[in-house]
Amino acid sequence: MGKPAEKPKPCPKGAPGWMVSFGDLMSLLLTFFILLLSFSTMDVVKYKQVAGQVKDNFGVQKKIPVYENPVGTTLIASDFDPKLEEDIITKLKATVKRYKKSEEDVEMKVFKDSRGIVLRVSGNYIFDKASYVIKPIAWPLLEDVIAIYKKTRNVELYVEAHTDSSPMNSVTIPTNWELSALRAVSVVRFFNEESKVKGFLLHAVGRGDSVPLFPNNSSINKMRNRRVEFIFSTIKKGLKD
Repeated sequence: MGKPAEKPKPCPKGAPGWMVSFGDLMSLLLTFFILLLSFSTMDVVKYKQVAGQVKDNFGVQKKIPVYENPVGTTLIASDFDPKLEEDIITKLKATVKRYKKSEEDVEMKVFKDSRGIVLRVSGNYIFDKASYVIKPIAWPLLEDVIAIYKKTRNVELYVEAHTDSSPMNSVTIPTNWELSALRAVSVVRFFNEESKVKGFLLHAVGRGDSVPLFPNNSSINKMRNRRVEFIFSTIKKGLKD
């Protein structure tokens, strides 16, 4: 008689070793491709915020004095139509370039923040000291700004006037709050008379000396704090035509 057949060896419990290694490899590959995708659409602002938090948590900190109220970075920009936004910025920058050639000492700047697209102009270019009467030299610039605005849709225009901290010595204009408010109203009235823009789309805002760009400790800093800002902002819900 032949030898009896040997009993088959029982299969080991659990997954074979190669399957565990294969699963780890697939997980790593999936993680790698997810990282590639996330880096391809990286939000630079969020990345900087996260990097700053990590840096601060590890004790690497640097104190920087801030003289302007903190603002967001993408809340308004995301509401703008990209083509419209690019068109406004291009036209404003062309306007700035044209006027700065003849007025090199005048500060004009176009930028974006949480309020919208901003054109910042030195207050001295538009007004004489302690006055809210628009200087004739500023008329062409204001006409160009309102002309650019009239070609936009679903956008409203804010005029923010800022002063320095020098006290006012006038009975009719007792404080910088009145001066900034009157300056903003003067510009809005000019826009209203030069165009047929609806009233609720134009806003006059007087900031006084409450939002300085620099400490008011020198004549140069005070001059730079005196400014008018033209803010192109997406129209609020319910106000559209």
